[in-house]
Amino acid sequence: MKTAEALTALGVAPDTLTEEEKSQLDERGYVYLHNVLTPGQLEAIRKRFDEIEASEGDEAGEEMAGTKEVGIGRLANLVEKGEEFAPC
Repeated sequence: MKTAEALTALGVAPDTLTEEEKSQLDERGYVYLHNVLTPGQLEAIRKRFDEIEASEGDEAGEEMAGTKEVGIGRLANLVEKGEEFAPC
């Protein structure tokens, strides 16, 4: 399945994002979408992230070579690390 087909199947249309959101996505590579996840989902994701980060210790985020920063939690391949990340 091509990306455009997958997005259409998920209900994404040309007007799904505002022009400002499209601009942010182009400039930053991400856009913050409000209220996509429920508070319960966010809590579960944050809790699982912290658990994984603690268990992986200094090796947390090693898959992302060269991007580790002091004081910033980084993990990779989250979809494979817990059902909490499935909605992402």
